Amino acid sequence: VEECPALPLDDDEWRAVDAGGLHGYCYEDPAGGVVLALGYGSLYNHAEDPNTGYEVLRRPSRVRLTTQRAVRAGEELAISYGDPEALWFRPR
Repeated sequence: VEECPALPLDDDEWRAVDAGGLHGYCYEDPAGGVVLALGYGSLYNHAEDPNTGYEVLRRPSRVRLTTQRAVRAGEELAISYGDPEALWFRPR
């Protein structure tokens, strides 16, 4: 779908971003760490059954978004934000 530039965050930067309410714009790198997505990478919504996945790439740092299944014309592209029980927008 696209590749978005991203800023790698160290632990202190991640705490500041998280405290500032920007955690929803970050992607966890399975290899370790977190990146803050720039451009359209920060605009993807969550879906329980996402049609789009991502991978974090380094050198230069970016997030690659790809479709995981066929996408119908007009269908919103959405990713999974992770464990549904841990999402910040879910009622507790």
